[in-house]
Formats: sequence, structure tokens, C-alpha cells
Amino acid sequence: MTDATATDLDAAPIPARAIRNVLSLSAAMALLGGQLMVHIAFGPLAAATIAPSPAWVTAPITVMIVTNMMVAAPLSFLTARIGRRAGFLIGVACAAIASAGSAYAIVTGWPWLVLAATLGSGGYQPRPVPSPLPPPHSATRRSP
Repeated sequence: MTDATATDLDAAPIPARAIRNVLSLSAAMALLGGQLMVHIAFGPLAAATIAPSPAWVTAPITVMIVTNMMVAAPLSFLTARIGRRAGFLIGVACAAIASAGSAYAIVTGWPWLVLAATLGSGGYQPRPVPSPLPPPHSATRRSP
């Protein structure tokens, strides 16, 4: 039995691709966290200025959370099936459409369009979960 020393661990270089992946995933998670904080901070402020009643102030956050709960599992399994990159691109497209729709709704003063656009933001948040099936390109998958 040998003891692992610091020099043994330092001997193996970290591949550049692994470093790039860690940095890009960290940046993506930081941007996602920023997107959530913007929705939580500015959603009620935008709703307060254009909503017909003060009771609707928390509606954008509620719609975002409820949408996230409803689509988390289906979108996660879809991402596991079609791949992380395609799933991420679908999420980014949803976020871009939701952001443009929210901006347009705030400028024009349509509170219902803010809520509809927030649906896309709730769909942006799910993360992939492990699929019970191996990937389609896996050698361990059996043909039917």
C-alpha cells in the first residue's frame, strides 16, 4: 500500500478541455443565477407599474416557479434523450424569447404578456437528470 502525496497528484496534468468545461459551466451557472435574481428583483417592480391591481405584483414570480415545477421532469428527460447541448440550446431559445416578450410587454404596458413571457423563463431552468436508458450511441444498448 502506498501513500498518495501531493507530488503524485500534481504529476497528472489536467486536460485543457476539462478546464474549459469547468469554466464554461461555471459561467453558465453564474448567468442562470443572475437571471433568477433579475426576475425576483424586477418582476414585482414591473408588475407593480403595469398591473391592474397591486394583488398581481407577485404573479410573475409565481408563474415562473409553477412553470419550473411543471416542466422540470419532462424537459430534463428530453435533455437526457436529445443531449445536453441541444437541451441547453432549447433552454437558451426559451430564455431569449421570454426576455424579448417581457421587455416588449413592459414597454407597451401589457401585464398579461408579462405573465405569458415568464412561462418561457420558467422552462429555462431545469437541469438534466440521469436517464434510465443508456444513450443511443452507447455500445451497451441492446437492439429490440
